[in-house]
Amino acid sequence: MSRTIAEFTTSNKEKSLLRALLRRQRLPQNLVFRARIILLSGSGYSAQEVAESECCCVPTVYHWRKRFRMEGVEGLEDRPRSGQPKKLSEKKVLEVLRMTVERIPKEATQGIFTSTQDLRDKIKRFIKVHNAHSAKPFIWKKTARSILQSVSRAKKNKKLTKPINRTGH
Repeated sequence: MSRTIAEFTTSNKEKSLLRALLRRQRLPQNLVFRARIILLSGSGYSAQEVAESECCCVPTVYHWRKRFRMEGVEGLEDRPRSGQPKKLSEKKVLEVLRMTVERIPKEATQGIFTSTQDLRDKIKRFIKVHNAHSAKPFIWKKTARSILQSVSRAKKNKKLTKPINRTGH
């Protein structure tokens, strides 16, 4: 005896809400995927057709249909997962981000270098400021001398004849 499949329907309000979600510029792909499953299902497509269209398996379609029936659009969001708790509170994360953006002086991230010594000094100052205010310290993989030698070799080989931008960098 075959199982009867209940028809999946969505109201016009739910469809318009899901379409509005899909029009957003910065929507996580997992939410886009789930919303498309519900829209296709609500448009009369079978679970098999939706699964083929969205490149997933039929149980996945049934899973999201069930969650949508029980919880609505909010059910399409990720649920909290178990695991190690965050070491930093949201407030602390925002504070660190704010400090990183606001406290690094502009001259430490860009400028005109009149000599290699000037460049060395500004690089050292940038690293000092960055490491003082960053959650993840900057660590050189190469020495300043090897970087400057590469620049010098490139200039000799005429690879850096044109300025990169209007200011000559």
